[in-house]
Order: sequence, then structure tokens, then C-alpha cells
Amino acid sequence: MKRTLIALVLVFALLVAFAQVANTKAAEKGWKKTVTLSSGEVILDMSGEWDCFIEYQGMYSGLRSHKVTTEITQEGKTFVGVRLQDTPYWPKGTESIKGELQGDGFKTVYANRSDVGWTPCKWEIIENGNKILLNDERVLKLTFKRK
Repeated sequence: MKRTLIALVLVFALLVAFAQVANTKAAEKGWKKTVTLSSGEVILDMSGEWDCFIEYQGMYSGLRSHKVTTEITQEGKTFVGVRLQDTPYWPKGTESIKGELQGDGFKTVYANRSDVGWTPCKWEIIENGNKILLNDERVLKLTFKRK
């Protein structure tokens, strides 16, 4: 009984320590909106409306840049963004981005291109987690800004 109690106290102490480390990482990033998962991991809260500015590069650099509002829903670590207006290449209601989060940002993040479908992106999270820069390094540069 005494060993069980000691083991429970140690497990609890480890969980508290892990949560502190995860919260410290989020604080280091300066994110204003976060979600704490049941594991204690703290990740960026992506849910809500975002303005997305779409720029084209490479062989598509002649295409006109445009902006669309995107509604992002998040369940745990995974998220998906849906366009709230028609764009030149996609109708309203289609998925534009999706991915999985981890403590320091994205584990994976994909943009939906009209020519090839889902493509992985390099990313940067700035402005306290309120601005996200995505780049597929071929065609798309996306700037998401929280509304």
C-alpha cells in the first residue's frame, strides 16, 4: 500500500513537471492562444477565423494574389481549414489547409493546391501565434492572420 502511494505521488510529480515544461515552451513562443491536451502538452490553438493572403511563386508567379477568410477547426492536435468564400480556383466550403500540431508548432502542415492537391509546407509561427507563414517552396506562399 505504501509503495503504491509512493508510486502514485511520483507519477503525479512527473506529470506536473511535464506540464510545466510544455507550458514553458508555449510561453517561450509567446503564443496568446493555447490548448492544453490531456497529456499535459501545450499546443497552439488554431481554432477560429483567419484571413489568408495567397501569393503565387515560381512558374505561377504571374497569377494574381488574393485573400480569403478561412475557418479553422481543431480537435486535439489535428486541424483543418475551410474556405468561407469562393476563390479564383476553389469554391466556398472546400478545405484549404490541414495538419497536426506539436509543442513547438506543426508536426505536419499541408496546403491544398488546385493543380496537385495536398502538398507539405514549411512554416513559421509569429506575432504571438496570431500569424502563420506557409510556403510549399514551389507555388504557394500563404499568410494566415487571426481575425
